[in-house]
Amino acid sequence: MSSRDALLKRIDDIHSAIERHKTVSEHDTKAFNDLITSLNDARAKLNTPAPVAQLPVEILSYIFKMCDESWRDHYSRAMASCAPLLLLRVCRSWRDIVVSCPLLWTSVCFNTHSSGDSYAKFISAWLGRSRALPLDIWLSGLISVGTEIALEQHASRVRTLEITGFFHEGTSLEHMTLFLSLRILKLSGPKKLTISDYLRILHSTPLLTELGLGSYSSSIDTGEGLAAVVHTSLRTLKLILKDKFVCPSSILSHLTLPALESLTLRCADSATSGYLSKFFARSSPPLKHLNITGVDAAMDIELGYLRLVPTLADLVMTCEGWFDPAATVCATMTSDLVPGLRRLRVASPSFSVSPSFSLGESPRLPVLLWNCSRRCPLLEVVRFGYHSYDVPQDIHDQLQSFTRGGTLHVHIGAWFEEVNRVPCMCSRCGLQ
Repeated sequence: MSSRDALLKRIDDIHSAIERHKTVSEHDTKAFNDLITSLNDARAKLNTPAPVAQLPVEILSYIFKMCDESWRDHYSRAMASCAPLLLLRVCRSWRDIVVSCPLLWTSVCFNTHSSGDSYAKFISAWLGRSRALPLDIWLSGLISVGTEIALEQHASRVRTLEITGFFHEGTSLEHMTLFLSLRILKLSGPKKLTISDYLRILHSTPLLTELGLGSYSSSIDTGEGLAAVVHTSLRTLKLILKDKFVCPSSILSHLTLPALESLTLRCADSATSGYLSKFFARSSPPLKHLNITGVDAAMDIELGYLRLVPTLADLVMTCEGWFDPAATVCATMTSDLVPGLRRLRVASPSFSVSPSFSLGESPRLPVLLWNCSRRCPLLEVVRFGYHSYDVPQDIHDQLQSFTRGGTLHVHIGAWFEEVNRVPCMCSRCGLQ
């Protein structure tokens, strides 16, 4: 029983005692007065504010905002459990503070499963309470026309916009040009966005630093005849476009990104080297991280486009073909190709580990790694992921001998495993 419930029960008990006293001992004035005093004391305790209620409104608002950090786990939680709505139901004084504190309403994550406008009205009211502050918005599920209109009304203040889900028939995102303050934009789902749409978005968001596109569009649009876009703020670009018509090559061929530091591509088209060479030559970006998934992603590494990004430190390649990517990558790595490379990860979901480990009677992988580390002196971590793997003991012993006294860490495991959980096989780590 809570302290409040205990006080309420005590007050009820005193009331009952007073009523009994009136009927039984009307002339016992002292006892009656003692009961009245006890009743007043209990009521005073009941009405005494809790210590947290005595805090200044500014400090209480700050505490509420710290509670609101739970929205970051946005897709796994119900909206009703988010801090602003939860705090509204505590008491009237808290409700007044929450409603009047714009900072608590600057982040919204919502999962809609209906095309009705009730969700849109709710989102509109939520965003309105944020007044003039910057907004961070995450939406998933079915995006209705009403929801899109609500976003457009506050577009000039949106700093982060992530939409994952199905777009209701009639939505268009044609008003992305209104999002002039946008820094982070992530769109994924079966929305029929064309290359023209993507270029218009980039052209209209000059402050954008991160862009992620995961469309499943079936629109045929090569972007032929469209003007190129030079974007000087974009530092992170992620293109996961599982479509044979709208692919990374057709988008990158229209872009110049001189500030790009991280590039992730999932290629439905086959060759990557041609358009990447042109893109890197045109942009001269300070690229540090490159992640490519494709049919022949690792095969293309022997071509020269990596020489155009000498700042590259982290390279991830996932090959969807039926050949050994590790052998290709290790055999072609040279210091002039990637002089600053520190981390290399190669994955092959369709390939088993054993063929790359031995060639006849001579173990092959240790030799490949030795050549790779000699050509790339800054290399610190190498990770190989396969469909299946079984490292023979003699190969494991040679890998430990090879890494002894050096700084290289070698990880070999299943391609789908968390990178940091694949065991290191070097002499310092063993099989940790």
